[in-house]
Amino acid sequence: GASVYRDAVAVADAEIARLAFIQTERRYLPTLSVFARYNRLLDLTKEDLYDETYSWGGQLEIRFSDMLTNRYRSQAARAEARLARVVEDQSRVAASLEIERASLELDRATEVSAATVKTLDATRRNYESTSERYRLGVATQTERVDAEGALVEAEVNAAKSDVGYRIAIWNLRYEMGEPLDAP
Repeated sequence: GASVYRDAVAVADAEIARLAFIQTERRYLPTLSVFARYNRLLDLTKEDLYDETYSWGGQLEIRFSDMLTNRYRSQAARAEARLARVVEDQSRVAASLEIERASLELDRATEVSAATVKTLDATRRNYESTSERYRLGVATQTERVDAEGALVEAEVNAAKSDVGYRIAIWNLRYEMGEPLDAP
């Protein structure tokens, strides 16, 4: 899900910053390059037999960067690498916190669902009792209608808590990077 993606992005950013640091160090460290060439005339003709040509050459190049600039660039690259590691750690912690939050929401939704089921059962028994009392003439029409209204409200609350429970499951699966279409 999103947290897995954020974590992967943070790891990639840290690796990019690390590689940039290595590249920066290599680019500004002193450089030494050696070059040599050997030429020999291979297409010999009669005139060339008397004048065989050999040429030898070489080049030595030593290049030093401005060490002060190198120092600041190196510090900047190190700072970028440290920042990327901090962002990676923060993303990992944020993902962990999001999973923990989703887990706590699921626990809460489970408790709410269990409480609404108990309330629904009690309200249903109350309605059945009030309806029987009304049939026997002991309860009034208002009591029966109130019991029926309470039963409908309890059914609505039970449906809402079921939806909240399912949403909490989907949120937890999303934060853990699992597919949402799984049962």
